[in-house]
Amino acid sequence: EMMRDDFMVYGDDVAPAVSQTLGEGVEDASDQSSRHCGNEAGGSRAPMGYVEVLGRETYSAMMEACDTPLSELEGVFLHQEGPAPKEVTDTISMCARRQRASGVQTVPLKLGESTYLLKGAVGQGQTATIFEAYPLMDEEDLESADDEGNVFALKVQSPAWAWEYVAQHQLNQRLEAEARPMFMHAHRMHMFGDHTMLLMDFGEHGTLQDALDKYATTGQQMEEVVCMFYAIELLNMLEHMHTAGVVHLDLTPANLMLRNGGQEWEEWAPWKPGSWQEKGLMLLDFGAALDLTAFPPGTTFRGDTNVEPSCCCAEMRDESTDTWVFHPDYTGLCNVVHCLLFGRPLEAVKGEDGRWRPSSQLRRQWQTGLWQRLFDELLNAPGSSAEQYPLEGLRQTFEEYLVDRPEKMRELKLLMMKQTIMLFSM
Repeated sequence: EMMRDDFMVYGDDVAPAVSQTLGEGVEDASDQSSRHCGNEAGGSRAPMGYVEVLGRETYSAMMEACDTPLSELEGVFLHQEGPAPKEVTDTISMCARRQRASGVQTVPLKLGESTYLLKGAVGQGQTATIFEAYPLMDEEDLESADDEGNVFALKVQSPAWAWEYVAQHQLNQRLEAEARPMFMHAHRMHMFGDHTMLLMDFGEHGTLQDALDKYATTGQQMEEVVCMFYAIELLNMLEHMHTAGVVHLDLTPANLMLRNGGQEWEEWAPWKPGSWQEKGLMLLDFGAALDLTAFPPGTTFRGDTNVEPSCCCAEMRDESTDTWVFHPDYTGLCNVVHCLLFGRPLEAVKGEDGRWRPSSQLRRQWQTGLWQRLFDELLNAPGSSAEQYPLEGLRQTFEEYLVDRPEKMRELKLLMMKQTIMLFSM
């Protein structure tokens, strides 16, 4: 989890909500340093109408810009403004020390009128713990996407951070129905003064990082055709999310849940026949996401606070004075693809021609032209631009490669079935 603190806004055309939050005394950017990429924010001033270094006030302003107040959002339960009751925090602390395992006794956690049975921690970060949770049977309004029944994930975060739920809700409202399964949407949020608790679908198949770890521990490498499938999924995901006005800023293998529903295996095709509609990836953790609709059209950003280090783009390096909008997600996508191909994170280097590229050498037997184009175009997307890069063309090159080679589509089906069996043995 990343800290959310200092921020600055420049230009006369900043969003009204941000201006109201700032008040007076906006500090000059020349004294500020970026947090992750080593880029000094001094030097030439960036274009007017940009936000410098994202912080808590910026996120609060985005919440204020929402059409629906937090208290009126569906699924939000606002409890006392002060700290969570001791019986709540004691239950959370006790369960956090227990790992999820079969046979572990559940512990009841009462939040207002709702009661959840917790079965140990399934994930833990700096400020959040995720538990396997079962709402009591009288919670008739809840339907889990999990095949095994009403099992959910309860994400408990302290300090309280409501923006993740709000960002997910905003995105879900704007997406077409066919795109919604690619993005996590929390069912509920319970909020105290010092804790937020999000009830989400439970990912029984784990994350893309879990899959990569499994390949590594078994001495295997993800096949190129499977890498292509996930690259297509990622490009499609960013197309929908960015068109809806949301930038994620934390696109990593650990934040991509594997979707592996359905038993009707058919040969893959771009229109997703059979159970392919239920397979692919789901993007998690919108705690650092940006809602661009809270800012005037054309607003760009500068600095790298709140940006996952593996998403730090070229505009955050080399004392660049360029600003960014979608660029961290492009770099994050390149990093994920690099992890799929090579089993390790991306290390980008700047060539003599001034263009960024991976330091790793692509293997000759791979479709090097496709991968080179992806890395070149996304690592070098035009800076200081608020326009989306046309990801559709990149996606279609991978789709066309597979469609033109039916044997590759058959191979993909078999390899995905094999991966599913491998992951069930985790």
